[in-house]
This record gives sequence, structure tokens and C-alpha cells, in this order.
Amino acid sequence: MPSNTSTAPQISPETLALLRHFLTAKTSFGQLTVFHFESPRSSELGQGVEEAPLVEAACRLSGHRFVPFRPTNPEQFQENLRYIFGTWLPAEDAKLKPQFVLHLSCHGNDAGVNIGGKRLSWTHLAATITDSVGKKDIPFVLTVSACGGPTANNLTSMFAGKIHPVYIFSFAATVAWSDAALTWAILYNKIPELRVEDGATMRALVTAIHALALGDLRYHRWDGKKYWHFKPATQKDV
Repeated sequence: MPSNTSTAPQISPETLALLRHFLTAKTSFGQLTVFHFESPRSSELGQGVEEAPLVEAACRLSGHRFVPFRPTNPEQFQENLRYIFGTWLPAEDAKLKPQFVLHLSCHGNDAGVNIGGKRLSWTHLAATITDSVGKKDIPFVLTVSACGGPTANNLTSMFAGKIHPVYIFSFAATVAWSDAALTWAILYNKIPELRVEDGATMRALVTAIHALALGDLRYHRWDGKKYWHFKPATQKDV
């Protein structure tokens, strides 16, 4: 999970009531299913430092379907992934539109992420996802809410073969818990009609998030041969 250097934010009763309304309101314009994996430290559970409620609220607001998982070790994480990919029935527009999002909320750095009490290198994480997909060709989005993330060159080599998330979002460095939560709220609000090759929309969205100073969000796009990294400062994919 992102860095937490302070106590959990205080939420007013009015805000809680509003969030409860959105969380329980029925929506009929759902666009994506967000499979959320959260692996906090046990001490954080008692502090209320969790992303799941905020990511769920963001999904509800935007009409996405939210499905939570809380793996306590890498093996359980892979079992969850195998269930998702093994039982998913691709829609008719599967070649044009990402079918779902894998959202991972955990602690990490440029070396990898923590699932339970174990560290997975970025290469191991990619291998875990790739091994879980099987033979299905399902376009999906990967978002990693952790401090640090892989580079474009590493991603191209990590996801070998035919399995590649069409879009990958991660943070380049340490990010505050509240900033990460706001980033995902904006992201999920703006991608209900995301297409497989819609790089222009993603570049505009990442630029807007950078302008709000909500952490150094990395965006990578798979073009069929390699991963491209968008730099808001240059407005170009590199």
C-alpha cells in the first residue's frame, strides 16, 4: 500500500452518509469489473488504513463493478487470479475493450511488492499473472497502488509471450495514502469507455492527475510489440 505517515483521515458524518448512499445505490451503467487485491500490514487494519472502501466508492460512482480479495500470501493471490481468468467469459467486444481491471493495493518499491509477509519481485509478479491466464486471450488493465514500480523496458521483458496487460498504472515513487486514493477515484471515473488502443484519452488523464500533484503516476501502454511510457512533461510516449 502507499505510504502512511499519519493517522487515518477523519471523515465527517455527512461525508460518510454520502459515501454510504453511493455504495448502496443501484447502478445500471456498469462498464468494467475491478478485481481489487489488498494486502495491508496487520497493524494498519486496526487503524482503518485501507484502500478498498475508497476504491469501491470510486467504482460505484462510475458504474464499475467492485470485487474484493485479500490474499495473505503469494500462493493465495495466484489461486484468486486463476479463478478469475479460468472462469471469465469474454464479451463480444473483447478484442476492442479491456474486460476487467486487476487492482493491487500493497506495500512496495522499485524492487517489488509485498503480498502478506512475502516480497514478490516485479518479474515474479508478472510471472504469477502470466501463469494464471492460461490460454485465454483477454485484454485487461493492471493498476498497482504501491510505492514504486517497474520501468517500460522491464515491463516489456517481464511480460513475455502473448500475455500483456494493455494498460499498466503504477507510481514512480513514494506516494501518500490519501493521494493514491484520490488518483484511483479520478482514474476510474474517467475510463468507463476505455478502448484497447485509446492512448490519447489515457495521456490526457495522466496529465490532469500530474497537474493536481497527486503523486508521480506512471502509465504504460502495450502496442503489440513493446510497452510505451508516457511522460506528461514532454507529452510524448517514450
